[in-house]
Amino acid sequence: MVSLDPYFREDSLLAAQFCVKNNKPYVTIDCKHDDFMAHHAEAVIISHELRNTAYQDADMNFIFQNYMDSCKGLIIFTFGSDELWYSRPGGRIRKFKPYTITPIDTAGAGDSFRAGIIYGLLNSWDDESTIKFASAVSSCVCLTMPHTLNAPGLDGVRAFMEKHKR
Repeated sequence: MVSLDPYFREDSLLAAQFCVKNNKPYVTIDCKHDDFMAHHAEAVIISHELRNTAYQDADMNFIFQNYMDSCKGLIIFTFGSDELWYSRPGGRIRKFKPYTITPIDTAGAGDSFRAGIIYGLLNSWDDESTIKFASAVSSCVCLTMPHTLNAPGLDGVRAFMEKHKR
């Protein structure tokens, strides 16, 4: 599975087209609902930064519905430490409150969340389990510094989830 970053513009689009042509699933972030990369992604994660710039003052329920009407995979709207929204086309919007932590450093939170989504998809987990795991990965990364040296492994993420069981 490919983790596709849209910020490389034309090269990102080309990578998405290669993925589609070769039946390689990918997960991406911050693509508008009418973007090729969003349409074909196994999961598209939309941050508040994109929503605040691309859809300023728009009704988020309406925008989420636009994604559900045009995308094939899991759609996730993140709101920082606030409740996130997720669904698949034809489904209902579900919500998940991220783990409550006091972060040391939030750099890498989005990328680690995306990595958790990819891990869940690769393991064929249901959406709720995937979201919980991705949120735990992101939380664990926010509790470490520097992340590249101190991020927890799978056992550390599972221990975090067990400690913060809901």
